[in-house]
Amino acid sequence: MDQKKEFNTCKLENIELNELKNDKLFAGSFKAYFSTFNTVNLRPDKMMPNCFDKEIARFEAGDKMPRLIDEHWGPVVGVVNKIYKDEIGAIVEGSFTNSTAGKDMYINVKSGAIDELSFSFYVTKYEIENDVRNILEVSGIDEISFVKWGMDPLTHPTEVNSDLTIRKAEQALKQAGFKNAEAKKILSKGFNALNRDDAEQNREDFKNLELEAMLMLQNLNFKLRKAK
Repeated sequence: MDQKKEFNTCKLENIELNELKNDKLFAGSFKAYFSTFNTVNLRPDKMMPNCFDKEIARFEAGDKMPRLIDEHWGPVVGVVNKIYKDEIGAIVEGSFTNSTAGKDMYINVKSGAIDELSFSFYVTKYEIENDVRNILEVSGIDEISFVKWGMDPLTHPTEVNSDLTIRKAEQALKQAGFKNAEAKKILSKGFNALNRDDAEQNREDFKNLELEAMLMLQNLNFKLRKAK
């Protein structure tokens, strides 16, 4: 199976924020975890302590840092200055640009209106334990985003954005590969309402299908908002 870009989310806890006054380029700086180790998310995945080692080594060697973005597909809101890890998880240090998008994001994060970070990546090594995918190695972290919703933002799509109607969401799910009955079940009860037998998929195929559907719905939502 071809690798697919995946997404993971971390709550912004113990974030450090600093306002940068009289700086023409930057509105503020921050330090935060963008992923925590040994925490089972809603997929369910667990990021293992050494999974970022190759990516961190790549960045430390001078490779291009990930973009700092609003909602994966939105505007750039700053720059990533440093990525490293401790015993808790992977840490990002960055600065919000002194642009409208950057200043708005700084205010949203400081006020608590935005309280989650997400990043995109490819899984290169993993193992399954008790139906949880333990992520042993990742690659291709090319962006880190501030997001409104985490790993399961589409349990009730009508609550995400009024532009994303049930009909549009159902069509997107069908395009992603779900059957009509499966799409209706997802929209009424969430992805967890389906099991592998319902989807007639093995675990990996189903989880990739689920992620593809989530991304398609999020992208549709973004395009609808952008078109206004």
